[in-house]
Amino acid sequence: MPPVVVFREVTKTYPGNIRAVDGVSFELEEGEFLCLIGPSGCGKTTLLKMVNRLVEPSSGSVYVEGKEVMEWDPIELRRRIGYVIQQIGLFPHLNVEENITYVLSIMGVPYPVRREKARELLDIIGFEESYLRRFPRELSGGEKQRVGVARALASDPKIVLMDEPFGALDQISKEQLQNELLRLHRRLGKTILFVTHDLQEAIKLSTRIGIMKKGRVLQVGTVQELLFSPADPFVEEFLGAKGFFHTLHLLTASEVLEESVPVVREGRVGSPEENFLSRHPDGRGFVLVVDEKKRFLGAKNESGEVLRCATVTPFTPLEEVLRAMFVSGQTWAVVVDPEGGKLLGVVDFRSICSRLKAYCGRESEKMPS
Repeated sequence: MPPVVVFREVTKTYPGNIRAVDGVSFELEEGEFLCLIGPSGCGKTTLLKMVNRLVEPSSGSVYVEGKEVMEWDPIELRRRIGYVIQQIGLFPHLNVEENITYVLSIMGVPYPVRREKARELLDIIGFEESYLRRFPRELSGGEKQRVGVARALASDPKIVLMDEPFGALDQISKEQLQNELLRLHRRLGKTILFVTHDLQEAIKLSTRIGIMKKGRVLQVGTVQELLFSPADPFVEEFLGAKGFFHTLHLLTASEVLEESVPVVREGRVGSPEENFLSRHPDGRGFVLVVDEKKRFLGAKNESGEVLRCATVTPFTPLEEVLRAMFVSGQTWAVVVDPEGGKLLGVVDFRSICSRLKAYCGRESEKMPS
Protein backbone atom coordinates (compact mmCIF):
# COMPACT_ATOMS: atom_id res chain seq x y z
CA MET A 1 0.00 0.00 0.00
CA PRO A 2 1.53 3.35 -1.04
CA PRO A 3 2.22 5.99 1.63
CA VAL A 4 -0.54 8.55 2.25
CA VAL A 5 1.79 11.55 2.65
CA VAL A 6 5.25 11.91 1.14
CA PHE A 7 7.81 14.69 1.62
CA ARG A 8 10.59 14.81 -1.01
CA GLU A 9 13.47 17.26 -0.38
CA VAL A 10 11.01 19.89 0.83
CA THR A 11 12.36 23.36 1.63
CA LYS A 12 10.56 26.51 2.74
CA THR A 13 12.47 29.79 2.56
CA TYR A 14 11.21 33.14 3.82
CA PRO A 15 12.57 36.64 3.01
CA GLY A 16 16.05 37.16 4.36
CA ASN A 17 17.02 33.64 3.29
CA ILE A 18 15.45 32.19 6.44
CA ARG A 19 14.94 28.46 5.99
CA ALA A 20 12.01 27.30 8.09
CA VAL A 21 12.17 23.84 6.49
CA ASP A 22 15.37 22.54 4.96
CA GLY A 23 15.46 19.51 2.62
CA VAL A 24 12.98 17.31 4.47
CA SER A 25 12.14 13.82 3.18
CA PHE A 26 10.01 11.19 4.87
CA GLU A 27 6.79 9.22 4.35
CA LEU A 28 3.61 8.75 6.35
CA GLU A 29 1.96 5.35 5.99
CA GLU A 30 -1.80 4.79 6.05
CA GLY A 31 -3.12 4.43 9.61
CA GLU A 32 0.10 5.71 11.14
CA PHE A 33 0.26 8.16 14.05
CA LEU A 34 3.42 10.21 13.52
CA CYS A 35 4.47 12.96 15.92
CA LEU A 36 6.81 15.79 14.93
CA ILE A 37 8.75 17.15 17.89
CA GLY A 38 11.63 19.53 18.41
CA PRO A 39 12.57 22.94 19.88
CA SER A 40 10.37 25.98 19.26
CA GLY A 41 10.93 27.42 15.81
CA CYS A 42 12.32 24.21 14.32
CA GLY A 43 9.73 24.11 11.51
CA LYS A 44 7.22 21.59 12.84
CA THR A 45 4.09 23.63 12.16
CA THR A 46 5.39 24.90 8.82
CA LEU A 47 5.94 21.32 7.71
CA LEU A 48 2.48 20.28 8.92
CA LYS A 49 0.78 23.12 7.04
CA MET A 50 2.41 22.08 3.78
CA VAL A 51 0.20 18.98 3.73
CA ASN A 52 -2.99 21.03 3.27
CA ARG A 53 -1.34 23.93 1.39
CA LEU A 54 -1.74 26.48 4.14
CA VAL A 55 1.99 26.87 3.47
CA GLU A 56 3.46 26.10 0.05
CA PRO A 57 7.00 24.75 -0.35
CA SER A 58 9.72 26.86 -1.94
CA SER A 59 11.21 23.73 -3.46
CA GLY A 60 10.74 19.99 -3.32
CA SER A 61 7.42 18.17 -3.37
CA VAL A 62 4.70 17.08 -0.99
CA TYR A 63 2.37 14.30 -2.11
CA VAL A 64 -1.04 13.53 -0.61
CA GLU A 65 -2.66 10.25 -1.64
CA GLY A 66 -0.21 9.97 -4.53
CA LYS A 67 -0.87 13.45 -5.94
CA GLU A 68 1.46 16.43 -5.60
CA VAL A 69 -0.22 19.05 -3.39
CA MET A 70 0.34 21.85 -5.90
CA GLU A 71 -1.84 19.88 -8.34
CA TRP A 72 -4.71 19.77 -5.84
CA ASP A 73 -7.32 22.49 -5.68
CA PRO A 74 -6.52 23.88 -2.22
CA ILE A 75 -10.18 24.01 -1.10
CA GLU A 76 -10.83 20.44 -2.20
CA LEU A 77 -7.59 19.32 -0.54
CA ARG A 78 -8.47 20.97 2.78
CA ARG A 79 -11.92 19.43 2.79
CA ARG A 80 -10.31 16.01 2.48
CA ILE A 81 -7.98 16.59 5.43
CA GLY A 82 -9.03 17.04 9.06
CA TYR A 83 -7.28 19.90 10.86
CA VAL A 84 -7.14 20.51 14.63
CA ILE A 85 -5.24 23.41 16.19
CA GLN A 86 -4.49 24.54 19.73
CA GLN A 87 -6.79 27.57 19.47
CA ILE A 88 -9.62 25.21 18.37
CA GLY A 89 -11.31 27.91 16.28
CA LEU A 90 -14.95 27.08 16.96
CA PHE A 91 -17.41 29.60 15.56
CA PRO A 92 -18.92 31.34 18.63
CA HIS A 93 -22.26 32.07 16.91
CA LEU A 94 -22.79 28.41 15.91
CA ASN A 95 -23.87 25.65 18.28
CA VAL A 96 -21.99 22.37 18.65
CA GLU A 97 -23.97 20.61 15.91
CA GLU A 98 -23.39 23.48 13.48
CA ASN A 99 -19.69 23.67 14.33
CA ILE A 100 -19.19 19.93 13.84
CA THR A 101 -21.00 19.86 10.50
CA TYR A 102 -19.78 23.21 9.15
CA VAL A 103 -17.67 21.68 6.38
CA LEU A 104 -20.50 19.34 5.43
CA SER A 105 -22.89 22.28 5.17
CA ILE A 106 -20.67 24.20 2.75
CA MET A 107 -20.28 20.99 0.76
CA GLY A 108 -24.05 20.93 0.33
CA VAL A 109 -24.72 17.79 2.38
CA PRO A 110 -28.46 17.60 3.26
CA TYR A 111 -29.41 18.58 6.81
CA PRO A 112 -30.74 15.13 7.90
CA VAL A 113 -27.42 13.57 6.89
CA ARG A 114 -25.48 16.30 8.70
CA ARG A 115 -27.53 15.89 11.85
CA GLU A 116 -27.02 12.13 11.89
CA LYS A 117 -23.29 12.63 11.39
CA ALA A 118 -23.19 15.09 14.29
CA ARG A 119 -24.95 12.58 16.55
CA GLU A 120 -22.56 9.83 15.50
CA LEU A 121 -19.49 11.97 16.19
CA LEU A 122 -20.92 13.19 19.49
CA ASP A 123 -21.15 9.56 20.59
CA ILE A 124 -17.57 8.92 19.42
CA ILE A 125 -16.19 11.79 21.53
CA GLY A 126 -18.29 10.72 24.53
CA PHE A 127 -20.87 13.52 24.68
CA GLU A 128 -24.60 13.28 25.33
CA GLU A 129 -26.94 14.41 22.58
CA SER A 130 -27.91 17.48 24.63
CA TYR A 131 -24.51 18.97 23.74
CA LEU A 132 -25.66 19.48 20.14
CA ARG A 133 -27.53 22.66 21.11
CA ARG A 134 -24.81 24.14 23.32
CA PHE A 135 -22.63 27.03 22.21
CA PRO A 136 -18.84 27.25 22.61
CA ARG A 137 -19.20 29.73 25.51
CA GLU A 138 -20.97 26.96 27.47
CA LEU A 139 -18.09 24.48 27.09
CA SER A 140 -14.88 23.96 29.02
CA GLY A 141 -11.53 24.06 27.24
CA GLY A 142 -11.36 20.27 27.06
CA GLU A 143 -14.92 20.05 25.75
CA LYS A 144 -14.19 22.62 23.05
CA GLN A 145 -11.17 20.61 21.97
CA ARG A 146 -13.29 17.47 21.72
CA VAL A 147 -15.71 19.34 19.47
CA GLY A 148 -12.74 20.48 17.41
CA VAL A 149 -11.67 16.87 16.94
CA ALA A 150 -15.21 15.87 15.97
CA ARG A 151 -15.35 18.68 13.40
CA ALA A 152 -12.07 17.47 11.90
CA LEU A 153 -13.58 13.99 11.51
CA ALA A 154 -16.94 15.11 10.09
CA SER A 155 -16.03 14.70 6.41
CA ASP A 156 -14.47 11.29 7.15
CA PRO A 157 -10.94 12.33 6.12
CA LYS A 158 -8.20 9.80 5.59
CA ILE A 159 -5.64 12.23 7.04
CA VAL A 160 -5.89 14.35 10.20
CA LEU A 161 -3.40 17.14 10.99
CA MET A 162 -3.09 18.18 14.64
CA ASP A 163 -1.00 21.20 15.66
CA GLU A 164 -0.33 21.09 19.43
CA PRO A 165 -4.05 20.56 20.04
CA PHE A 166 -3.72 19.94 23.79
CA GLY A 167 -0.98 22.47 24.56
CA ALA A 168 -3.25 25.01 26.30
CA LEU A 169 -5.08 22.48 28.51
CA ASP A 170 -4.48 21.59 32.15
CA GLN A 171 -2.72 18.29 32.81
CA ILE A 172 -5.86 16.34 33.74
CA SER A 173 -7.76 17.48 30.63
CA LYS A 174 -4.70 16.82 28.49
CA GLU A 175 -4.34 13.23 29.72
CA GLN A 176 -8.05 12.58 29.23
CA LEU A 177 -7.94 13.86 25.65
CA GLN A 178 -4.75 11.95 24.88
CA ASN A 179 -6.45 8.74 26.00
CA GLU A 180 -9.52 9.65 23.97
CA LEU A 181 -7.40 10.31 20.89
CA LEU A 182 -5.64 6.96 21.25
CA ARG A 183 -9.01 5.24 21.46
CA LEU A 184 -10.25 7.09 18.38
CA HIS A 185 -7.12 6.21 16.45
CA ARG A 186 -7.53 2.52 17.24
CA ARG A 187 -11.23 2.64 16.38
CA LEU A 188 -11.13 4.73 13.19
CA GLY A 189 -7.65 3.99 11.83
CA LYS A 190 -7.05 7.55 10.60
CA THR A 191 -3.60 8.66 9.47
CA ILE A 192 -2.49 11.35 11.93
CA LEU A 193 0.36 13.86 11.68
CA PHE A 194 0.70 15.48 15.11
CA VAL A 195 2.90 18.41 16.17
CA THR A 196 3.92 18.67 19.81
CA HIS A 197 6.70 20.05 22.00
CA ASP A 198 5.92 17.49 24.73
CA LEU A 199 8.17 14.41 24.59
CA GLN A 200 5.96 12.40 26.94
CA GLU A 201 2.94 13.17 24.75
CA ALA A 202 4.81 12.09 21.61
CA ILE A 203 5.91 8.81 23.16
CA LYS A 204 2.44 8.05 24.51
CA LEU A 205 0.55 8.75 21.27
CA SER A 206 2.76 7.95 18.32
CA THR A 207 3.64 4.91 16.30
CA ARG A 208 6.69 6.84 15.07
CA ILE A 209 8.35 10.12 16.02
CA GLY A 210 10.16 12.65 13.83
CA ILE A 211 12.83 14.70 15.63
CA MET A 212 13.35 18.18 14.13
CA LYS A 213 16.04 20.83 14.57
CA LYS A 214 16.55 24.05 12.60
CA GLY A 215 14.18 23.07 9.82
CA ARG A 216 15.55 19.58 9.32
CA VAL A 217 14.09 16.21 10.27
CA LEU A 218 17.08 14.48 11.83
CA GLN A 219 15.44 11.08 12.25
CA VAL A 220 12.05 9.40 11.99
CA GLY A 221 11.53 6.15 13.85
CA THR A 222 9.96 4.28 16.72
CA VAL A 223 10.89 5.24 20.26
CA GLN A 224 13.13 2.19 20.45
CA GLU A 225 14.95 3.16 17.24
CA LEU A 226 15.44 6.74 18.39
CA LEU A 227 16.65 5.71 21.84
CA PHE A 228 19.01 2.92 20.90
CA SER A 229 20.02 3.78 17.32
CA PRO A 230 20.09 7.60 17.24
CA ALA A 231 21.15 8.96 13.84
CA ASP A 232 22.39 12.25 15.28
CA PRO A 233 23.90 13.42 18.59
CA PHE A 234 21.00 15.86 18.99
CA VAL A 235 18.50 12.98 18.83
CA GLU A 236 20.38 11.15 21.57
CA GLU A 237 20.61 14.29 23.69
CA PHE A 238 16.99 15.26 23.09
CA LEU A 239 15.66 11.94 24.35
CA GLY A 240 18.26 11.27 27.01
CA ALA A 241 17.21 9.79 30.35
CA LYS A 242 13.72 11.22 29.89
CA GLY A 243 13.22 9.10 26.83
CA PHE A 244 14.53 6.05 28.62
CA PHE A 245 12.11 6.35 31.50
CA HIS A 246 9.25 7.21 29.17
CA THR A 247 9.63 3.68 27.80
CA LEU A 248 7.66 2.77 30.90
CA HIS A 249 4.68 4.06 28.89
CA LEU A 250 5.40 1.50 26.18
CA LEU A 251 5.81 -1.64 28.27
CA THR A 252 2.76 -3.11 29.96
CA ALA A 253 2.12 -5.50 32.83
CA SER A 254 1.61 -8.36 30.36
CA GLU A 255 5.31 -8.23 29.45
CA VAL A 256 6.48 -8.97 33.01
CA LEU A 257 3.58 -11.16 34.10
CA GLU A 258 4.43 -14.05 36.43
CA GLU A 259 1.76 -16.73 36.27
CA SER A 260 3.32 -19.05 38.86
CA VAL A 261 2.00 -17.52 42.07
CA PRO A 262 0.65 -18.87 45.37
CA VAL A 263 -3.12 -19.21 44.98
CA VAL A 264 -5.78 -20.75 47.21
CA ARG A 265 -9.52 -21.08 46.95
CA GLU A 266 -11.61 -18.99 49.30
CA GLY A 267 -12.05 -20.64 52.70
CA ARG A 268 -9.01 -22.92 52.40
CA VAL A 269 -6.20 -20.58 53.48
CA GLY A 270 -3.97 -22.28 56.03
CA SER A 271 -5.07 -25.85 55.28
CA PRO A 272 -2.11 -28.25 55.03
CA GLU A 273 -2.70 -29.15 51.38
CA GLU A 274 -2.76 -25.46 50.46
CA ASN A 275 0.30 -24.38 52.42
CA PHE A 276 1.66 -21.86 49.97
CA LEU A 277 4.99 -21.37 51.70
CA SER A 278 5.95 -25.04 51.30
CA ARG A 279 4.83 -25.04 47.67
CA HIS A 280 6.66 -21.80 46.90
CA PRO A 281 10.14 -22.05 48.40
CA ASP A 282 11.14 -18.68 46.87
CA GLY A 283 9.84 -17.16 50.08
CA ARG A 284 6.89 -15.13 48.82
CA GLY A 285 5.15 -13.75 51.87
CA PHE A 286 1.64 -13.67 50.46
CA VAL A 287 -1.09 -15.84 49.03
CA LEU A 288 -3.75 -14.76 46.55
CA VAL A 289 -7.34 -15.79 47.24
CA VAL A 290 -9.74 -16.63 44.40
CA ASP A 291 -13.28 -17.93 44.12
CA GLU A 292 -14.41 -21.05 42.27
CA LYS A 293 -14.21 -19.17 38.95
CA LYS A 294 -10.64 -18.04 39.70
CA ARG A 295 -11.73 -14.44 40.18
CA PHE A 296 -9.36 -12.50 42.43
CA LEU A 297 -10.79 -11.76 45.89
CA GLY A 298 -7.81 -10.49 47.85
CA ALA A 299 -4.38 -11.21 49.29
CA LYS A 300 -3.30 -12.51 52.70
CA ASN A 301 0.00 -13.03 54.46
CA GLU A 302 1.10 -16.31 56.05
CA SER A 303 -0.74 -15.36 59.25
CA GLY A 304 -4.00 -14.96 57.37
CA GLU A 305 -4.09 -11.16 57.63
CA VAL A 306 -5.58 -9.28 54.67
CA LEU A 307 -2.96 -7.34 52.70
CA ARG A 308 -3.48 -4.08 50.89
CA CYS A 309 -2.34 -4.58 47.30
CA ALA A 310 -2.54 -2.99 43.87
CA THR A 311 -4.70 -4.50 41.12
CA VAL A 312 -3.86 -3.83 37.46
CA THR A 313 -4.74 -5.28 34.05
CA PRO A 314 -2.37 -6.80 31.47
CA PHE A 315 -2.64 -3.55 29.49
CA THR A 316 -1.60 -1.24 32.32
CA PRO A 317 1.64 0.65 31.45
CA LEU A 318 4.51 -0.15 33.79
CA GLU A 319 4.67 3.47 34.91
CA GLU A 320 1.15 3.10 36.33
CA VAL A 321 2.01 -0.31 37.78
CA LEU A 322 4.95 1.18 39.69
CA ARG A 323 2.80 4.05 40.92
CA ALA A 324 0.14 1.59 42.12
CA MET A 325 2.80 -0.45 43.94
CA PHE A 326 4.05 2.67 45.69
CA VAL A 327 0.53 3.59 46.87
CA SER A 328 -0.18 0.06 48.12
CA GLY A 329 3.12 -0.23 49.96
CA GLN A 330 3.94 -3.55 48.24
CA THR A 331 6.71 -4.45 45.80
CA TRP A 332 4.24 -6.43 43.69
CA ALA A 333 0.86 -5.97 42.05
CA VAL A 334 -1.90 -8.40 41.10
CA VAL A 335 -2.86 -8.71 37.42
CA VAL A 336 -6.49 -9.50 36.61
CA ASP A 337 -8.57 -9.87 33.48
CA PRO A 338 -10.33 -6.50 32.94
CA GLU A 339 -13.49 -8.22 31.74
CA GLY A 340 -14.27 -10.78 34.42
CA GLY A 341 -11.72 -10.13 37.16
CA LYS A 342 -10.02 -13.52 36.70
CA LEU A 343 -6.60 -13.75 38.33
CA LEU A 344 -3.82 -13.86 35.73
CA GLY A 345 -0.71 -13.53 37.90
CA VAL A 346 1.49 -10.87 39.48
CA VAL A 347 4.21 -8.43 38.53
CA ASP A 348 6.90 -7.42 40.97
CA PHE A 349 9.56 -4.72 41.09
CA ARG A 350 12.46 -7.08 40.43
CA SER A 351 10.80 -8.42 37.30
CA ILE A 352 10.19 -4.90 36.02
CA CYS A 353 13.83 -3.93 36.55
CA SER A 354 15.04 -7.11 34.83
CA ARG A 355 12.72 -6.55 31.88
CA LEU A 356 13.82 -2.94 31.47
CA LYS A 357 17.48 -3.92 31.60
CA ALA A 358 16.95 -6.52 28.89
CA TYR A 359 14.82 -4.12 26.84
CA CYS A 360 17.09 -1.16 27.12
CA GLY A 361 20.49 -2.82 26.79
CA ARG A 362 23.13 -0.14 26.97
CA GLU A 363 21.06 1.94 29.42
CA SER A 364 20.96 -0.84 32.01
CA GLU A 365 23.56 0.81 34.24
CA LYS A 366 21.05 3.62 34.85
CA MET A 367 18.51 1.24 36.36
CA PRO A 368 18.14 0.98 40.14
CA SER A 369 19.54 -2.21 41.60
